[in-house]
Amino acid sequence: MPFEFVDNATINRGARKRIRSHVAKGNNVGKTHPSRRKQRNVGIRITLPLCNRRAAGATHDTASEEEEVSEVERQIGDGLSVYSFPVELDSQSKGLVKTVFDFMNGSLDTPELHHAIDFAGAAGMWIQYIFLDQAYFHCTVAMCATAVNSLLLRDKDSLAAMRHMSDTFRLVNEKLSGEEALSDATMAVINGLTHYERIRGHHVQGLVHFEGLLRIAELRGGISCLKAALAQKIHRADLEFALYFGTATRFRVADLPGSATLLCLRSKFAPHQQDQSCDSETEKISPSLRDVLIDCMSLAWLLNDRSGRGAKLDGYTYHDIIILIGYRLVLISPFNGPRPSNTLENDLHLGCLAFLTTLLLGFGRKFPHFPLLAKHFSLAVRESLGRHEKHQEFYFWTLFIGAVATVENANDHCLMSKVSEISLALGLSSWEDINRTLSKFPWINSLHNNAGKALWNRSSFLYNTSTANIEIKISS
Repeated sequence: MPFEFVDNATINRGARKRIRSHVAKGNNVGKTHPSRRKQRNVGIRITLPLCNRRAAGATHDTASEEEEVSEVERQIGDGLSVYSFPVELDSQSKGLVKTVFDFMNGSLDTPELHHAIDFAGAAGMWIQYIFLDQAYFHCTVAMCATAVNSLLLRDKDSLAAMRHMSDTFRLVNEKLSGEEALSDATMAVINGLTHYERIRGHHVQGLVHFEGLLRIAELRGGISCLKAALAQKIHRADLEFALYFGTATRFRVADLPGSATLLCLRSKFAPHQQDQSCDSETEKISPSLRDVLIDCMSLAWLLNDRSGRGAKLDGYTYHDIIILIGYRLVLISPFNGPRPSNTLENDLHLGCLAFLTTLLLGFGRKFPHFPLLAKHFSLAVRESLGRHEKHQEFYFWTLFIGAVATVENANDHCLMSKVSEISLALGLSSWEDINRTLSKFPWINSLHNNAGKALWNRSSFLYNTSTANIEIKISS
């Protein structure tokens, strides 16, 4: 490299630039440096499976079998180093917390309803507490770890979950004996405890925590004085306890939000109502139950609409609606209270309750288990469902939605026999025919079709057998 001489007496800005450039050439001789602009765009190119892209709300061109290639930024570290937790995590805890976060990412919303519901932000307040409050962090880790173990039918990490729950009790007791006794954070943790016990199947213990939560709400001036998100959690817990134990709810229907949204839904659904079976099937039932049925049908219509023409409901409003519908159904007749004397009304009430419970999805997006609903539905199948020719389509829907909501009844021989019998009476010979009939009532295709189709497949053998027997009798 040639030498260059610089006259220090006449040095200027241009000369300084030449000096720096010349020195840099000497230092970097023989070296190659990639463009910084290109480095910023470096990523890992991966192919997303079709099922994952659908779950993420992506669209798929059925005319092309070629998978799209997406770019994903390279992850550095264990994925937790970017977060600031309220507690120190050792290597063992990091593994559990990572499992918990992966689980939460897949269970806090319902991808099947993304076209109609905007769940973004609905869990914001609760996610925030994980990073701000030690007790809530420990409670969430224990709760999710227990839910994961339950879904995978294993006992692994149960000791770790118990350790986190032990820390939760210690910290919440400190809160209750100090200045934070009535704080939002304390109420959030206790609400988490009620949910934790319900995941474990310990509903009585969960009810004890819930009673304490209600006592704190009273000391703060009542549930109307709480933040809307916290009040909604309490209302939902109240509804689920009422459904599980068969009791009345603690709060009144008049105290709940959501009425205005339901009225708006009704007005949008009204032009489509003439294509439904509501009027012809329910003309003799009580006005209160008929109103709930119309609201269930309006909500199902919204959740089935994939046109994209209307604005999405936000997650909070959606939960307000389903909680309000649930309260009204419990008000009409709690499971342990007097049941409607009219057979049609009793079965319709059970059908609407079954529909509602499929919207109360828990961790892992599983339908919740309410033993009393399963018991009453099983009795209805044996005693009344399908016996009245005038309301065959309605009873058919009740059989399907009840079987979807109460998994233990899905393989019941009597149920499948009734499905086969009514299918034959209505002339329904394919799933497409059945789906058209079910869609006249509260039925959400993205949530209910898989379970409904499975029931039809199990019942189709009986259907085919019945058809063959009729043909034999005719020919003879």
